[in-house]
Amino acid sequence: MEEQVLISPFDYPSNLQKNLASQALKSHELVVQNGRLDRDLYFVDPLPTAEAMRVLDSRGFFCLKWPSATTDFWDASLLMQCYFPEIKSLALSLTGADRLAVASHTHRMQGDATHLTPANRGLVARGAAFTVHNDFSNKLTNQFVEMHENNMQSIITDRINEGGLGLDNIDDLKNGRLCIINFWRSIGPEPANRNPLAILDAATMGSQDIVQCRHVAKRDNASFLKHYRLPVPFINTLTRRNPSHQWYYFPEMDSSEVLVFKNYDSLSPQPSNGVGMHSSFDDPQTPVAAPSRESLEVRIMCFWFDRDG
Repeated sequence: MEEQVLISPFDYPSNLQKNLASQALKSHELVVQNGRLDRDLYFVDPLPTAEAMRVLDSRGFFCLKWPSATTDFWDASLLMQCYFPEIKSLALSLTGADRLAVASHTHRMQGDATHLTPANRGLVARGAAFTVHNDFSNKLTNQFVEMHENNMQSIITDRINEGGLGLDNIDDLKNGRLCIINFWRSIGPEPANRNPLAILDAATMGSQDIVQCRHVAKRDNASFLKHYRLPVPFINTLTRRNPSHQWYYFPEMDSSEVLVFKNYDSLSPQPSNGVGMHSSFDDPQTPVAAPSRESLEVRIMCFWFDRDG
C-alpha cells in the first residue's frame, strides 16, 4: 500500500497472477515444519489461560485437540446455535477476556467436494488463499475509533445481545486491549491433505518485514461478510521474504482439531504482539487422489478493559 504497486490478491484470483507478473509478489519454495513435533504448538488437552496466552503472545498460534458437537459445519443454523457458542466458550477459557464476539466466519473449499449439495458447493465457500498475509493491520483500533466518530455501526458498539462487544464509551476501547483470534478447522469427511494452512511464527519476524495492503472485499461474498462488522475496506498485512522466518503446519488435521492463531492485538505492534502471517500452500507430498480441502474459520474478537489483559 505504501509503494502503491500491489493489487489486492484476494477475492479476484486474476490479481494474484498480475502481482506475480509485475513482481509485486514473488513465489518462494520454503521448508514448512511439522508443528505436531513442537511441544509449544500442539496440545491434546485444553490449555490454562496463562499458558495459552504465553504461546499466543510470543509465537502466535497452536493446534488443539478439541472436538465439536456440531454435526454439519455447512449448516448455517447449526453454526449459529451450536458452533459459535462452542468457539466463544473455548476462546473465553483460553484468553480470560472480559467480552467476546464472533466477528466473522469463512468457509473455504479447494478442489471438487462432490459430497456437498449444489447449494453449498462453491456458493458459500471461498477458495484457499495462496498469498502470505495477515487479515488486519496495526491500524485496526484506530479504524474503529474513526467509525465511531463518524456515527458508523460496528461490532465494538453493537449491543452484547446483538452479537457485539457493547462498548458504550469509546474511551474503553482506547484504554483497553482488543485482540482477534482465528479458530481454523478442517471440516471435510477425511483429514486435510490438499492445500493445508501454514503459519509463520511471529517470533521469527521483524517489523521491517511487514507491508500493508488495502483489501476491498467483494460484496457478493456472503459467507465472508454475513457476520462481518469490521471496517470495510480493510487493511491486510503482507510480508517481505526473510531467511529467518520459520513456517509450521499440522499435517492430517481432521475435524476434531482446531488451529488457533492471532490476527490482531492492540497490546503492541505486529509482530511483537505475537501476530504472524498465514497462507495455504501446495504440499508436494500431497497424493494425487487427495480429497478436496474443506475448512471453516471463525474470528473471535476478544476485549479486556485492562490494557494488560
